[in-house]
Amino acid sequence: MNLRIIFFTLFISSYSLGLAQSDNEIVGIRVEKLPEFKYENYKTFREFILDDIEFSEDMFESIKGEQKFYFNYVVDSTGKVKDVKLLREESNVLTEIVIKRIESSPIWIPATVNDKPVDCRMTLPIVFKNE
Repeated sequence: MNLRIIFFTLFISSYSLGLAQSDNEIVGIRVEKLPEFKYENYKTFREFILDDIEFSEDMFESIKGEQKFYFNYVVDSTGKVKDVKLLREESNVLTEIVIKRIESSPIWIPATVNDKPVDCRMTLPIVFKNE
């Protein structure tokens, strides 16, 4: 069996919303600068996610054909990753490992609005293809 992982990037500024808090009310705003992932020798967040994942037989069995998963998370104004969720699908062994890997992400450079750091919700679609 061969498992292929395809990443799509949805870091398009017109769809990226920061979260601004005013009097305990959270409102969506368009960020001027998206969060940046910079850590050691990793060129991309994708490389970080895939590093050290050992693919087991359980993972292969949990993927039927080709499945697309959307992982949603917030990079907060301090650069911490939080609120990681799998959208629209049931989790399985592989998605749980990816969620844990996203949660273990090092500090990012946060998104900004008017040169001030803000929380920013991100979506990372990944296609798992069992061939």
